[in-house]
Amino acid sequence: CLEGFHHVESCTTVLTEEQRKLVYDTSSPNVTVIGPWATVNDEHAIGGTYLTDNDQAKGFLFVEFNVSVPVPGSYKFYLKFKPSISNAPKVPVTIQGQSTVFVAMNGDNDTALLGSVDFQSTQDTVSVLLETTDTHTNAANFFGHIVTVDALLVIPHVLVVGCTECSQFCGQGQYQSSVCQDSQPRQCDNITACLSDEYIAAFATTTSDTVCKRVSACSNTQYKVYPHTPYSDTMCANRTVCSPGEFALVAPTATTDRRCGDACATCPDGFQTSAPCDKYANTGAPYMNVVAQDVSLLAVNGSVESSQSLDFLTFNMSVSSAWVQAQSGDTTYLTDQDQNKGSADVKIDFTLRPGTYTVMVQYIPSFDSAKNVPISITTGASNDTTFLLDQTVSVDGFASLGTFSFVGPSQFHLSNTGTNTGTTNFFGNKVSLVAVKFVPVHLVIVCTPCDTTCSSDQYAGSGCACEDATECTPLQYASKPLKPDSDRTCSSISICDSSEFEVQSA
Repeated sequence: CLEGFHHVESCTTVLTEEQRKLVYDTSSPNVTVIGPWATVNDEHAIGGTYLTDNDQAKGFLFVEFNVSVPVPGSYKFYLKFKPSISNAPKVPVTIQGQSTVFVAMNGDNDTALLGSVDFQSTQDTVSVLLETTDTHTNAANFFGHIVTVDALLVIPHVLVVGCTECSQFCGQGQYQSSVCQDSQPRQCDNITACLSDEYIAAFATTTSDTVCKRVSACSNTQYKVYPHTPYSDTMCANRTVCSPGEFALVAPTATTDRRCGDACATCPDGFQTSAPCDKYANTGAPYMNVVAQDVSLLAVNGSVESSQSLDFLTFNMSVSSAWVQAQSGDTTYLTDQDQNKGSADVKIDFTLRPGTYTVMVQYIPSFDSAKNVPISITTGASNDTTFLLDQTVSVDGFASLGTFSFVGPSQFHLSNTGTNTGTTNFFGNKVSLVAVKFVPVHLVIVCTPCDTTCSSDQYAGSGCACEDATECTPLQYASKPLKPDSDRTCSSISICDSSEFEVQSA
């Protein structure tokens, strides 16, 4: 007797003539034909017909035989087909729970042994799957790779009689923790239910419990690609780190990655920009006049192409009353007249279009000017940077303080504190100021979420234009759902192999 049975009588069972060879024709009720097979009439075929794939639709044609037997025991399985020189030399056929065998259909034989199966009960059902996958690539045949199917023959080999099954079977929601032996009942335990912060790493089977694992949490350097489900863990990915010379065009969130690129990179689907592509910073330099307390745009690298830089600019100037207005040619400027040291200062709180700028200070150079004028700059992307400016010299009345990357609220601060001490000038220590100029070097495209409203089967794509969503085929599923700002992603539906069973439908 096989496992799970015990002896009760001697071997006396006799099979009927029909039971000595079980025939599963392709038209039998326990046979499932999948795909556009062609039926061929043939008087020599079992049932008068056989199936052929006509060397087409490879990977989409299947025949599944579901076999049960009248008496427990060991049975040999044979595949019957229509042989031909133009047939495939390697056709995969899989008996449930066994390795795939390959049948050569291009020889002289019309029958091939697939293997043997032990049936413990007349209630058992074993699946045999024939498929056409890769039959045109896994072995070359000059004449063709046709697959034909006539029938499955099941022949008794060793029968198990005079035995009876163990008395107890596990119920629904249970698994067998120990097998039946010598007619003793099986040991059954309840299947574990995973907690809300766990997922199923391995499904329960008839002989094993569910395996639960704790859901992973993404770190602060990662973002969540897919949330966890009852059957899968959270999928995390490392946030992209921008390379030297790149800018963060889109900041990362808990569920989206950082997007890096140069100044002229395009915005991703679902985002738009009101800033023009300005890789070479031709849109002009913001010029902040501290006397008029206003802002204008000066041409840089030729003519001004756009005033977009001003659309991003905000500013607020604070000028102390210790300054005195003076005139030098056509230029009006502020001066402390070498007096009120520590009382004269200018603060400019501002926001520029994100990017890299060279900061230029305009003043009136003179032999009696201070050599240590303190200036501090806060860029919004770094700590304060402090300079001591020598105002006795300049180039065309401007002095460069260096190149900075500005992101968000920033500040420029100049004062006359300490300009009459330390590094002093024999002739005087006057402090003057006309304006501050920000010369663009490399400007970043600013991406903002789309405000487009699309229909239910569309999404906001490139440039926030509504685009039709991808439609999944019957052999696919939506692995990433359609969202207002991103398309649906389709993936192929998995096909269970012979050693697996379907625990969740697609």
